[in-house]
Amino acid sequence: LNYVQHSCPDGYYNELASYFLDGAEGFVKHLYSHGDRQRSGPLAVGLLLYFSLACGMAGVTVPMGTFVPSMVIGALAGRFCGENFAALMTYVGGPQLAAPGVYA
Repeated sequence: LNYVQHSCPDGYYNELASYFLDGAEGFVKHLYSHGDRQRSGPLAVGLLLYFSLACGMAGVTVPMGTFVPSMVIGALAGRFCGENFAALMTYVGGPQLAAPGVYA
């Protein structure tokens, strides 16, 4: 995975910059990854931003498909739910669920 540092100090990376500046393929790879935990805040911001951009682009007279944006929106929503379910089960001591990337 390619993590984008953007304006962060050395050793840190910006999650939203890693999503949006790495291209659609890198975006999906970040969401489907199993090894790392992702915070819910950047996922929610990314979901709202990408959803509003995808809705606005449908009326523009530019040749653009809707398959990749709809796949990214679904992956964002699934990863957001997976991360929150995992956090909830850890908090209440429930059963361990699948990795959050599976829900993407």
